[in-house]
Amino acid sequence: MKNSLLLFVSLLFIVPVTAQNKASWEDYLEYLYGSGEQSAVSFQKAYSLLTELASQPLDINTAETDDFLQIPGLDINQISDIIEYREKYGKLKDIHELSLIPSIDDRLRDYLISFLYVAEIEPRKWYSRESLKYGIRHLKHQILLTGSFPTYAKDKTYLGDNTKHSLRYSVGMGENVKFNITGGKSVGENFFTQNNRWGYDSYTYNLSIRQLGVFKQIILGTFRGQFGMGLTMNNTYTLSKQSMLSAIGRISSVFSPYSGTSDEKYFQGGAVALQLPCNLSISAFVSYRNADATLNADNSMSTIITTGYHRTKNEIEKKNNISIFTTGAHVRYGKTVGGDFDWSVGTSVVYAKFSNLLNPIYTKKNLSTSQLYRFYYPSGNGTYNIGVDYRLRWRSLSFIGETAYSGRADNTRYGKLKGNGTPVATLNSLIWRANGKMTLTAVQRYYSYRYQAFYGRAFGENSSVTNESGIYGGLHYEVLRNLTLDFYTDYAYFAWYRYQHGPGTYSWDNCIQATVDMGKNWTLSTRYRYKTKDGNSHKIRVIANYAGTRWQLRSHVEGSIVKKTKERNNGIIVSGSASYKISERCDIYGMGAFFSTDGYDSRLYAYEKGLIYNSSYPSYWGRGIHGVLMVKGKLTKWLTAVGKASTTYTSATSKSKTTTKTLIEAQLQVVL
Repeated sequence: MKNSLLLFVSLLFIVPVTAQNKASWEDYLEYLYGSGEQSAVSFQKAYSLLTELASQPLDINTAETDDFLQIPGLDINQISDIIEYREKYGKLKDIHELSLIPSIDDRLRDYLISFLYVAEIEPRKWYSRESLKYGIRHLKHQILLTGSFPTYAKDKTYLGDNTKHSLRYSVGMGENVKFNITGGKSVGENFFTQNNRWGYDSYTYNLSIRQLGVFKQIILGTFRGQFGMGLTMNNTYTLSKQSMLSAIGRISSVFSPYSGTSDEKYFQGGAVALQLPCNLSISAFVSYRNADATLNADNSMSTIITTGYHRTKNEIEKKNNISIFTTGAHVRYGKTVGGDFDWSVGTSVVYAKFSNLLNPIYTKKNLSTSQLYRFYYPSGNGTYNIGVDYRLRWRSLSFIGETAYSGRADNTRYGKLKGNGTPVATLNSLIWRANGKMTLTAVQRYYSYRYQAFYGRAFGENSSVTNESGIYGGLHYEVLRNLTLDFYTDYAYFAWYRYQHGPGTYSWDNCIQATVDMGKNWTLSTRYRYKTKDGNSHKIRVIANYAGTRWQLRSHVEGSIVKKTKERNNGIIVSGSASYKISERCDIYGMGAFFSTDGYDSRLYAYEKGLIYNSSYPSYWGRGIHGVLMVKGKLTKWLTAVGKASTTYTSATSKSKTTTKTLIEAQLQVVL
């Protein structure tokens, strides 16, 4: 233990000498999302989407507002500045021209370069005869085989083997046409046996086409999407409270291919987005897919399961035992008056139909108080949502919002409760860029506990759009050229019951963060967060980053104090990582962490690099150490191999035994 800790501390203070800052987009994304359970989940979704986008970047000279909105970290004012710059000075000749836009600093520019590019020549329409001939001759094929091999014993209830692996094939024609198919299995799931005669436990597939005349986007297969600000539909990603400071005001109508292998609330069918010459945009989709559910004794559904696991006999019995039909559309009209004023208004409708009656409070006895938090969950044979989104910008002041109504979500089997109210939700934000260095943000939200959106996900304290009202205020201020200050405070009130909590509870979340560019490729970030919700918690975090041409270093120290009733849990984590580019063909990455917490409530998170198309943001509790070593090598012009080994040692406590868990991961990528 002492030798491991000594090695880890040595890793923290390696200081190489090199030149030119070259930070990764993953580091900036981690800065946007901070840490915490909800942030980790949102980070994973955003990471998945951005990895896809990095492999099929946008031409900055042809991208429209909805295209830019796919990138977390860009607010609506910055997007307007990019488009205004393009209209004023003509098409960008080089992507580094982003530095000439005052609202985009160097860190944001370096982040955006991964997802935007400048076409070298005036492009012909990709579907012209000449372009199609060229594109077909130069198709880009990719095969990605990923395997994960735990060295520790699997759960005895699992029917499959102890490995996790996936196979992905994609073929693309330029930047506008791409086809993906992915199959995967988790640890404990069968492979070519019993219930999985076709091999993998789950498959996803999609064909994505962009910029086909008035058709901005066409997707056939599996996909995700968002309308407005997410009150009616959003199964892409959400903004954390930290990222709200730089990205609030995102009214979008976008779809994105889904190529994961976990069973989330994705769609399966077809989606289309049109941009008509009269400033009118139309998006629509239709989906039909099987899903897992827990059934009640009367064959109604208690819960729709989204984990995607089919490892045990019980989980396999629930596989694809129901179906969901979903359809929706969004229409928006917008107009720009001069360069200082623009506005838009849109409306969306989403309808979901279930094969079985959804009854989340089924019981043969009287409904208990402990189940009241489920009383207003979506119920019945289907749900629908209708929303109106709106945006108004005048110079540096923007007002953005959405208001939505849901179909009846309460279950009349047990009668009505008094004081129900109307099932509505509204989310409104006001953004003022006081000058080129300061941005003030205010956000108001009201989500009735009767409002339910099966696919809805928007900004808030809860993971779903219901039972919450609150006010958020934020400040982003570039105090000096090398010093940025971020601050937010957020108050939320929960009128109805929550899980293990009665009605009338609240939370208050406060955070302040300072980021310093120390020069010579070093940045230092310090953050303090105080939160009151089901207890009080204090967290302080310090991160130092070095980004050079060959070396990338990161040091992370974070502590937490969590108080609940008479209990107090303390926690601390110290981690460090180093990435070195040995040559153009080989990279090596190492990460070490020491953690010590009194329990699960004071758990802490630390980011570590993952394999291609994968990220890792694990949580740690107890007392122990964690180590990672990853090597990536380009063996030939067309073959890349990645290997990763990670070990977590947790010492014994009064409630648990000493454990050592080692995971070996490997990946082969073929690009032709």
